Amino acid sequence: MNESINEAWRQHPKASVLNLLITCYESAQNSHWKSTILEICSHCLGAAAADLVRRAWLDYPESMYFGALAKASAACLPDEEGFSRCFEAFKTLPLKEQRRRMMHLYDFKNPQMLDWIESHIEPPITDDWGSLASQSGITWPRVTKWLESGRPLSLVALDSLSGVVRAAENGRWKRHVPIQDLPPKEDAERCLRDYEAADTTPRIKHQIDHLMERFHLLGPQRERVS
Repeated sequence: MNESINEAWRQHPKASVLNLLITCYESAQNSHWKSTILEICSHCLGAAAADLVRRAWLDYPESMYFGALAKASAACLPDEEGFSRCFEAFKTLPLKEQRRRMMHLYDFKNPQMLDWIESHIEPPITDDWGSLASQSGITWPRVTKWLESGRPLSLVALDSLSGVVRAAENGRWKRHVPIQDLPPKEDAERCLRDYEAADTTPRIKHQIDHLMERFHLLGPQRERVS
């Protein structure tokens, strides 16, 4: 699936597309086909496909992938319903599986994932943790709390800031979730430099330098396209 294919699907009336996809879903013979149908729903139908997505949940986990359900739930179901369905299924997984699948919860942009990070963080600390935090509406008070707690959460705090900056640098506006309650630059720098003084590794200095150079990208941006 790519954008040109998605656009071709969007040229047809939603009702016609939905009826076709329902028929295809009921006759689909494997999880891959069903997941592809949900991908079309995610990109082309939105809320119009809500009942089909609810139907697909009946096939999880026997014949439906969690990732496809999460994406379709975020795009097609009401926010709270979609997140609740996914998070309840997510919580039943072993921690190792939760870590592998946490990326599928990015699209919900739900602050409850920040609480989950606090409760489940453990090495290795890859930037996936920070990427999830950057998508989940992290606030500056939470950033400072994590910095003050030290590693590993302090590393996730910095990675979350870097994730917000990176989304803006790459023009990925749908992935850019501004830091809430962001203070003036001088106050933020004072906080970050205090942490740098306590954690003197070269990586930390470089990351904080980069953040301060691009501090303006941590707040709301005018452009919201693409």
